[in-house]
Amino acid sequence: MGRRVFLVYGAGAMGSFFGGLLSSVYPTYLINRKAHVEAIRENGLEIEGKTQGTYRPKAVTDLAELSDLLARDGNSITHCLIFTKAYDTEKVLNELSSRRDIINEKVIIISLQNGLDNERMISEMMPANPIIGGYCCHGVIHDRPGHIVHTGPGATIVGPYSNISIDEVKEFSRSLAQVGIPNSSKDTIRQEIFKKVVLNAAINSLTAILDLPNGELLEHEETKELMKNIVAEGCMVAGNLDMDICPVTVLGMVDDVARRTCNNLSSMLQDIRKGKRTEIDSINGAIVRLAQERGVEAPINETLTLLVRTKQGGGEPERD
Repeated sequence: MGRRVFLVYGAGAMGSFFGGLLSSVYPTYLINRKAHVEAIRENGLEIEGKTQGTYRPKAVTDLAELSDLLARDGNSITHCLIFTKAYDTEKVLNELSSRRDIINEKVIIISLQNGLDNERMISEMMPANPIIGGYCCHGVIHDRPGHIVHTGPGATIVGPYSNISIDEVKEFSRSLAQVGIPNSSKDTIRQEIFKKVVLNAAINSLTAILDLPNGELLEHEETKELMKNIVAEGCMVAGNLDMDICPVTVLGMVDDVARRTCNNLSSMLQDIRKGKRTEIDSINGAIVRLAQERGVEAPINETLTLLVRTKQGGGEPERD
């Protein structure tokens, strides 16, 4: 592949982190809300915390504005990273698929979102495109327009989902490493994504319900026991899907992420505090749905799903 040009759709906390670092080497465009876009245009994207610097990605509010900017720059998108909330994925894909002049069938679509169904939805709605799936575990907070805080480093895993080889995924992996995002590529990405969902189920839902930063979950025997049981239940459901996922391994991942991002507020807790809709239905709720489809029960994840739904109240979706 020649010149790489990146689009980050949904440049909130994590999307801005990836987009900002990618812009240090590659032409990079961000799509997000007006206030964030205007702040980036005026002062750059400021990152503080574990990563520090001011970055200069080009920011727009929609695809029409992006089209005009690409024409002026003489660029064509080669990679599109989706970082929106899981409940907005279908809406984003409808927009992308309606603008094949920007996102043609050769553009590599990458999902590093939370939840189980994003890559499947992409493959159904944009079946000809190469698709990379994966996840990232960095702690990042979007605290004000044009500014994010990198509170803790974490793993990034990518892998081939459809229409793409592991060698091509490794090319993307090298791009991330080049801009300072350590990562690894694996050809069993569906299983890796399920591990991440179980990890999120153990951390995010508890932090949202208890209003605690990630690390404090490790300070109480009760929450540690709850996390152990959430992981065990999630791995049991994985077994019913013919995935062999070791609960000890996933619990180790949970412990590592909670420690690395000890001061971070999970995205689910941030959503609760802002009165926004959470991704609970794509995380704990997805585990419950898959359990029901296989005729088994997941009572812990079901209880957590109901509690978070109750706590989020009438929170409306908001594009991140």
